Amino acid sequence: MDRRRVLRALAFLLMALALTVLFIAATQMRPLLGSLATTRVSNAVNRIVYQSVNEAIDSGQIAYEQLVSYEKDNEGRITMVRSNMAAFNRLQSQILDLILGRIDQVSARELSIPVGSLTGSPLLAGRGPRISVRMESVGSSSARFENQFESAGINQTKHRIVLRIDVYVSILLPGYS
Repeated sequence: MDRRRVLRALAFLLMALALTVLFIAATQMRPLLGSLATTRVSNAVNRIVYQSVNEAIDSGQIAYEQLVSYEKDNEGRITMVRSNMAAFNRLQSQILDLILGRIDQVSARELSIPVGSLTGSPLLAGRGPRISVRMESVGSSSARFENQFESAGINQTKHRIVLRIDVYVSILLPGYS
């Protein structure tokens, strides 16, 4: 009987120790996973946006002359700049379609963290077997064009068309987002 009590107490202590280690590992893992996931998704989204914009512009379907037209007076001076909103909307739609299609392809990924990184010890950081966690990301994006006119010297004005793209991504990790 006495031996059973000792074994039960020992099993209870081992179970409590295991739960404590798991709790500490989980609390250490959450910020690491969040930081790792945020960095990876942010880098992937930036790459996707740059590639999508470059692909849409390099395709040659839209040129500056198709986006903007000028009205001139009798002396040949530009009096008005007119935007072709249909062309702007097509370009905007094309870029957003490319972005959203590529974000969907990047959505599911595996993240892994070495067990040594969970200890908080600099000596063990990056060492040991890896714990893998599946990450999902879902996103949406919006874009808008802005026209900017800047002085470029005497009697000269520089016209810039700026595309503002906002991408919103939620990262879903086990237990939190």
